[in-house]
Amino acid sequence: MGDWYDDGFEVDCPKCHEHFPGLIMFPMVDEVLEKGSKRDKLAAAKQKKSREKWLASILTNINQLPDLHSDLMTFVLREVKEGGENYIEITYNDEVVWKEIRVYEYYERFIKIGKLFQEKYGNKMIDIVPDVNGVYLYGDDSRADQIIEDFRKELRANLMTAGVL
Repeated sequence: MGDWYDDGFEVDCPKCHEHFPGLIMFPMVDEVLEKGSKRDKLAAAKQKKSREKWLASILTNINQLPDLHSDLMTFVLREVKEGGENYIEITYNDEVVWKEIRVYEYYERFIKIGKLFQEKYGNKMIDIVPDVNGVYLYGDDSRADQIIEDFRKELRANLMTAGVL
């Protein structure tokens, strides 16, 4: 077996250990639902349902966010468990502004949400502070904490440029 990637894996020659050209792609969920074993079909159906539930919960446009009237706003992101489901919850002055289902390694999601908040609240937005232990936020990506910190610095730099700070 060769290296594993997000979309598939390499296969090595069992004799010389050279990589065979190309990548063996993991099957898509719909392919497993059609051609998989009974056990695999059950797992794929559960995975598909879970993904659909997550997609229905996510922030996709600024119209989903409430209007807030304040001069400067610092938001706080926390992870909460409610009704057997894990969520990320973003608050302002301890009031929930947004909540969606938490997934593993959601640092890119954090930035997408942050950009939507920035679009909605403009230069009034100072920061989104992640008040979490980082296991789910950063996941396995060793660069994730720096990526988030760079985004947060960019938010603050934009505020300085706009003359707010």
